[in-house]
Amino acid sequence: MLTNIKSHHDYSPESCSLQAIIQAYALTTDHEDEEVENFYNEVQKTLNEVSKKDIIVVQGDWNAKIGEDAQEDWEGTCGQYCNQATKDRGLRLLEFAKYNDLKIMNTFGPHKPSRRWTWHSPGGEYHNQIDYILIKRRFQSSLKIAKIRSFPGADHELVMITFALRLKKNKKRGNIRIKFDVDKLKDPNILTTFQANTGGRFAPLLALDNDQYLTPDDLAETFNEALPEEASKLLGKPRVKKKKWMTDKILALCDQRRSEKERARGCLKHNNSNKAYKIVKELTDTKQARATTIESKEGKRLTEEKEILERWTEYCSELYTHVATNKDPNVLNVPPSSNNARDIILRAEIIETVSSLKPGKSAGIDNITGEMVQTGGEATIDMLLLICNKILQTGV
Repeated sequence: MLTNIKSHHDYSPESCSLQAIIQAYALTTDHEDEEVENFYNEVQKTLNEVSKKDIIVVQGDWNAKIGEDAQEDWEGTCGQYCNQATKDRGLRLLEFAKYNDLKIMNTFGPHKPSRRWTWHSPGGEYHNQIDYILIKRRFQSSLKIAKIRSFPGADHELVMITFALRLKKNKKRGNIRIKFDVDKLKDPNILTTFQANTGGRFAPLLALDNDQYLTPDDLAETFNEALPEEASKLLGKPRVKKKKWMTDKILALCDQRRSEKERARGCLKHNNSNKAYKIVKELTDTKQARATTIESKEGKRLTEEKEILERWTEYCSELYTHVATNKDPNVLNVPPSSNNARDIILRAEIIETVSSLKPGKSAGIDNITGEMVQTGGEATIDMLLLICNKILQTGV
């Protein structure tokens, strides 16, 4: 690691800074509380002098015991993989970490007790976790693992972390060159529109070409703004051909497909399902098979067109033919026919009925849609009036 040290500064005998790494050695319990507070003040002073943009790591022998009982009150600052009980010096370390938004990382790893201890008594009778690595919370996602490794001949173990630094791409500054699809200017319509739009932007200035208040900077600024803005609206950026076999025709078809899909989504969004299904049908262009045969009343399959029409006529006649009896309530409730002129259908009724027809409906067997009737004019209304009154008068 020494080969990677860029700068080093000793702040005090207890702490030093290695770029953004602060190495600390806390006082033991033999010292007074005032001395311990002075130690934390020195570490805090060192931490304040480090740039907030740096990855800050504070590590060392803290001579403090943090227990499992501190996890609930200090959630997010320490984990559950630590000592059994928290001591006074451990509480002071937790306060320091909480104040500086630091996390005690080697208390979060799911290690068994023998892999948590960082200090052993000379006789091997006592084991404690008193060495910790603290890191800024904002960089915790870069930490992969924290673990303990043996160090022969010493009473302390090595506390290690694996740190994966995520580098942010440095954005380029300055003017960014935009490449427009100038091939679209070969289209006469686009060319005409482009010329008209830019001409409209320049016209006011051209009319004031002798104005003394116009400066070259003003003209150049307008010129430099107008052309790119209009090109951005009409031309856009050229399509990138990611494959060698892609041609302009293929890209044009892709654009058309994307446009139709957007139209379909827009229709569905505005509850215009009829138009949406029409667009989907245009895109799929699948022809549905129609039945060319039907069965006669006896179950014989009919294939000739004449026989099929006769069978349909027979079926419809039987469907709408009702043999009335004297006991039929529908017949008994029918009022007697009258030739009174007041019983005729009025023209206003026909107009109201035609106006209420819903658009977008399928045509019947006569291939006449509601829109055709509505736009047919006065003659169509008169014809419908005549037909309806004839039916009313004759009963046919």
